[in-house]
Amino acid sequence: MVKPGPLLLLLALATLDFEILTRRCWAARKTDENGINESYDGSTVFKIRPKDSAAIDFLHSLMLTETQLDFWIEPQKTGDTVKFLAPKESIGKVKQRLDSVGISYEESDQELLKALRQDPVALRHRSLSSGEIDLETFNNLNDINAYLQEAQTRCPRHLKCLLYSIGKSFERRDIFVFKISEANATERKGVWVDATIHAREWLSTATALRILDHLLNQRGEDSRRLLGAYDWYIAPVLNPDGYVYTFTKRLWRKNRRTFTNSSCVGVDLNRNFAYRWGHEGAQQNPCCDTNCGPSSGSEPEVKAIQRETVRLGATLLGYVTLHAFGGMWMFPYGNTVDYEGEVCEKTADYDDLMDVANAAADAAGATFETKWRRGTTCEVVYPNSGSSLDYVKFTAGVKYTYALEIRGDGFSVDPSEILPSFLEVWNGLVAMCDVMSAKSSSSSSRNSSRQKMNSGGGTLFASLLFRWLRHSSELQRYV
Repeated sequence: MVKPGPLLLLLALATLDFEILTRRCWAARKTDENGINESYDGSTVFKIRPKDSAAIDFLHSLMLTETQLDFWIEPQKTGDTVKFLAPKESIGKVKQRLDSVGISYEESDQELLKALRQDPVALRHRSLSSGEIDLETFNNLNDINAYLQEAQTRCPRHLKCLLYSIGKSFERRDIFVFKISEANATERKGVWVDATIHAREWLSTATALRILDHLLNQRGEDSRRLLGAYDWYIAPVLNPDGYVYTFTKRLWRKNRRTFTNSSCVGVDLNRNFAYRWGHEGAQQNPCCDTNCGPSSGSEPEVKAIQRETVRLGATLLGYVTLHAFGGMWMFPYGNTVDYEGEVCEKTADYDDLMDVANAAADAAGATFETKWRRGTTCEVVYPNSGSSLDYVKFTAGVKYTYALEIRGDGFSVDPSEILPSFLEVWNGLVAMCDVMSAKSSSSSSRNSSRQKMNSGGGTLFASLLFRWLRHSSELQRYV
């Protein structure tokens, strides 16, 4: 039997039938009129390690065209794991297609799928019975907002706490930011941490809440030191509508915008920002998970985040947005040069950003002896555009902006992962702040020196020149 090769893979790509190309993306379809989530019973997760570029191309086409697959880790580089969820009715077809081009695969994560089917039900039951937040597990939006309001009222006297809404979501829910600073502090730099721009990434929400609790209660020397140096802005749920909907449909990613010309729902908020919008890694299709929206910055959630980060602007020393999953510390750009898909574009201050990312990723990884990848989002995961990360750096003017993919190998994790996730991210934040501070101080010193040399009619330069001439004259005595 002849082993399928690259030529057969390319032929398979060319013969994708028109029906598949014109169907809608499965992950974005509406549920039934009662809001009941389609069952995950019988579903499975496929794990694949593509061996060559032809396999990458095949899987990428599969991701863009196959209606029934939800890609959790997208195809990007040879040897890197690709992971997607296939519903029961599509498993046979998927196997057939992969077998036909000689791509090896594993079926896995049955326990993960079991948890994914069960956790929203358990959380609904817990939230109805307790009405209080529990930082050791996942919480619904009402409980989170109640916790934020309570935290403001019990703010320690030596601190200043401010809970404020930066705007409303599509379904008119508040998007809250919690600011913590020292009571008497003025004109300080800030650090922003947000989460849940993608609704299904619950571990990011829980991690952000633990960071807030750690700062508020000043648990440990590092929290006291960092709160003594910076104002902190924590936004645990940037996508409140989507987050609420994940308690009905666990794997929902987008917001809940409706469209007049489509029965599909939602925009990927992290493809909608008004910077290099609508290029790589985005689709203008309401039925797709990476739908970038009808226009740049069209979504009310995105408008609110853009407005607030621009307002804060350069007062922020650092911006961090939490995602799940994979263990990555990333920075701009998301796109390739000229959007050609070949070479990832680098910022002018790439080395500065990488220095901070290296320190942060090393500290996060050292917590439990794990490996965290680092680099631009384009280098580490895949090309993308219209992200909050790029917008905040290049439009809001924040130098150090980072997107984290925190621990885990799926969107549904056990609550026991919350504390380890917090510890990893917190250690990374401490290292990040220390290196950012050192670099900022060094830059300020250099700028100050330049200003002194250029001020007072060049007196410093004249003094140095005089010293050199005098030294040169003394040397001539020995010649």
